Amino acid sequence: MNEAAIYVKEVTRQFSKKKVLQDITLSVNHGEIFGSLGPSGAGKTSLVKLIAGIDIPTRGEVLVLGKRMPSLEMMKRIGYMAQSDALYGELTALENLNFFASLYGLKGARKKKRIHEVMEIVNLGDHLKKLVAAYSGGMKRRLSIAI
Repeated sequence: MNEAAIYVKEVTRQFSKKKVLQDITLSVNHGEIFGSLGPSGAGKTSLVKLIAGIDIPTRGEVLVLGKRMPSLEMMKRIGYMAQSDALYGELTALENLNFFASLYGLKGARKKKRIHEVMEIVNLGDHLKKLVAAYSGGMKRRLSIAI
């Protein structure tokens, strides 16, 4: 496979007059591990959001598996977990999962099965009915992964 898994070409991202990324070009090949290091405010999160299709570059283009981002088709295949949790503390884990599953169009037995699968994967199966506000920080991160 010659096509890069991720290709960022001459990308600039600007917020008002502040450029957080300027003329960034990079490619990540299939099977390659890529890391981004830099101080706070260097644009690492902005770059990841562009690659995930959550944000749009001011200039340039981002391709993931040959598809220009944002692409709904690709966004369905990409997981992104922000630094802060997007969980509802006043709800149980099950209520959170039901809400987010409905956003993905999951219903009925398929939704129930998937919720139990992901909770077992993140080792929270015994905590479905517990309020998220009572979860430890690590439990919240694992629930975010499940979502």
